[in-house]
Amino acid sequence: MPDDSVPAPAPGAKPASPPEGSGATAETLLRMLYVTAVYGAECFAYMLETYVGLTPDHRRKLEACRRLELAMSQRLLRHLTDDLGLTVKPPARARQAAKTLATLQHASWFDRMNDIEGAAIRGVTATRTLKALHGDRDPKLCAVLMAREMALRDFARDEMDDEPGYSIERVLALLSPEDRAAVARFETGAPACPKG
Repeated sequence: MPDDSVPAPAPGAKPASPPEGSGATAETLLRMLYVTAVYGAECFAYMLETYVGLTPDHRRKLEACRRLELAMSQRLLRHLTDDLGLTVKPPARARQAAKTLATLQHASWFDRMNDIEGAAIRGVTATRTLKALHGDRDPKLCAVLMAREMALRDFARDEMDDEPGYSIERVLALLSPEDRAAVARFETGAPACPKG
């Protein structure tokens, strides 16, 4: 199945896990998680461009999530191609998918976080399935993928529970020092109502 034929996940996009007895393989799940991370990075970028009423703090947090998804997509691509020797074509429709998935331009921050939390919960389930299939071969990758899903889930939950001071720390902890520095410097002075 071509990589970009994977069904489009929700914003902040995490795939649903395959049903029991579906014959899912570690390769299929790894490809699905790769495409989802690519779509997730693009969704967070699209949110930054189009979501109305974002505060500077919201923008910084979405940029941290975007960078986490981008780093995960790169790590998964390296694993698929270098470690497993697979041919992987990056999804060609990530921007179009973001426009379809990130549809809460005028919603409340709570509703946006609720959407991200739901997607991350589905990602936790998919990652647990991957760990059962691939954990012996690459336990570190499975642990990093689970940490990513849990960080995104907990970020969204903390934001919805109005605990924004700590919420992004788990996401930031998974970023490289360079990405953490870039998030700290992230330009937050964009207009509240972006053009377009």
